[in-house]
Amino acid sequence: MISNDIINKVNNVLAQLQAKNVNLAPVMTKVATIIANMIDTNFNDGGRWDGEKPITILSGGSQQWEPLSEGYKSRLVRQGGQDLNATLYRSGELRSSLEVNSTDSGVVVSANKVYARRHQLGDESGGTMPARPYLTLRPEDMELIIAEITKFVVSH
Repeated sequence: MISNDIINKVNNVLAQLQAKNVNLAPVMTKVATIIANMIDTNFNDGGRWDGEKPITILSGGSQQWEPLSEGYKSRLVRQGGQDLNATLYRSGELRSSLEVNSTDSGVVVSANKVYARRHQLGDESGGTMPARPYLTLRPEDMELIIAEITKFVVSH
């Protein structure tokens, strides 16, 4: 598992490079691509998280999302019988609203749907919708990111 200590060290190295006016945009573009690919993999696999709370971007694991509840499936049938096995990708709207963009100093991930947070974290207001985190990275994903950053640092 990639610890917060390792991530802090990587961030410190990047901050030092930035302080020396090193252009970080090339490596941030590569990191953004890795993150975007991993988010796609999360959707394709029906979730890849550790099942623990709090949920962070580092909550990646091997657990898939909980299936739709029977009550919700019944409601879908009454509304026209959408795919009852699909979780978070029936319409594709959430997935297509996600943007992963690089900046000169980092990566920004955003979702342009009001329900995005609720799906990521679950129903925080006491409701019954479980968390289905789609913005997660597994340790091996972080290792890819760290490898790209390391190659960049070595070349500068």
